[in-house]
Amino acid sequence: MKKRFPFILVLICTISFIACSKKDKTTDPSNGNPSTLTAFIGDTISIAGKNLGTDPRALLIQFGTVLVDIISVSETSVKVVVPDNIEESAVKIHLYSGTNEIILANDFKLKAPVIQSLSCDSGVAGQQVIITGKGFSSSTKFTQIYFGDKLLNAIDQSHTGLIIRVPDSIPAGKYAISVSLAGLKASAPELFKVILPGTPTFTGFSPQTAFIGDTITLEGEHLGTNPDALTVNFGNVQAQVVSAAETSVKVVVPDEIEAASAKIQLISGLTNLTSTSDFQLKAPVIDSITIKSGFSGQYYDIRGKGFRKSYKTAQIIFGNTTIDAKLGVPDHSDLYTKVPEGVAAGKYTVKVVVAGMTATANDLFEVIVPSITSFTPHSGTYFTEMTITGTNLANVNPGNAAFVKFVDFATGIGNIYGLSISNDANQIKLYVPNLTVGTYRIIVSIVGSSVQTNEPFTFTKWE
Repeated sequence: MKKRFPFILVLICTISFIACSKKDKTTDPSNGNPSTLTAFIGDTISIAGKNLGTDPRALLIQFGTVLVDIISVSETSVKVVVPDNIEESAVKIHLYSGTNEIILANDFKLKAPVIQSLSCDSGVAGQQVIITGKGFSSSTKFTQIYFGDKLLNAIDQSHTGLIIRVPDSIPAGKYAISVSLAGLKASAPELFKVILPGTPTFTGFSPQTAFIGDTITLEGEHLGTNPDALTVNFGNVQAQVVSAAETSVKVVVPDEIEAASAKIQLISGLTNLTSTSDFQLKAPVIDSITIKSGFSGQYYDIRGKGFRKSYKTAQIIFGNTTIDAKLGVPDHSDLYTKVPEGVAAGKYTVKVVVAGMTATANDLFEVIVPSITSFTPHSGTYFTEMTITGTNLANVNPGNAAFVKFVDFATGIGNIYGLSISNDANQIKLYVPNLTVGTYRIIVSIVGSSVQTNEPFTFTKWE
């Protein structure tokens, strides 16, 4: 290994510390009045020195026995993060470079965590509480959270926040909430009051009618504040509970609702409550369809509101055909669909049916088919320019051209495409592809429709 110059380390703070080899006598520049660097878990600190290099991979740094993350290194400083799993509140900092080990003269001292606030100061068993502060560990292994004398596990945790639930079956009363790590303890400034839940009641809901996907509010008493502890059904279909408070619960009208009129059922623990009046689903509305004519297989959007954001239940009807449209991502206001395959030319209604209620587009959708009236020339060789005339020869969606292929006139075998020059509704220009000498039928395909010539094209030898 390449020998490096000796290096010296100091911690950046109000008074710097000189560090030396583990085998050497530690020097203390503070004349018997040592100072220490303190920081919270997760904080970034700088260690200053000389000849530290610039490659973080060449260094190892430990707080006590715990390796730390090195953020950056230069010849004169190293930035590191105070580790989450630090085990003691006062530790030596060790730096290893090759075979060299440096121990800082003074201990690093961890700052005690601080609880600044609780998201609420009272609640019932099972209620979610957010502890806000600083200096918490994001590791469950080294964090102890106490609710009174009960040790809890966090639902989620970070350096500045811990999410807990009030313990189940805990008696009513006031309890201290505290957090301990590395022997250091923080307590919430106020006691948390546990209250016994009253018997839930369900008095009504508003609005009385809404579209699928809308949010409505259920009203009552003693409904709790934990949305996960509540179940709300519209008929037999469970709805998403958005939020909960003691006197109100917000829910989303479910996509799979089965009937236009349904009782709302609210379940809290062993209490099962049902609305006295029915919820009335609003009928879907079609505002527009993005195109009003196209070919079999043509893609288009139906736009409006009150659609199912789901393809579990077929909701689109084209003419008399129900479409099981599993295309794109459905939305309450936009359904991406296509004209059914093999539909004959003509005009068709477009409908969306939800829970037995029907919305019909104001415009009929006209299914068109291509036709060929002529093509010239009737014979030619490779790269001969050909013109095909007819009707409905262009895709109604911009940027999507028609495809022209050549197949054996007698057998229909083959699948060789011409190179398009230009394309509009009445004319296609293309170059004849490289074929073998013989006669060919020309087929024009647009989306899911196609048309073919009755007369042959003769491919001649290319000279």
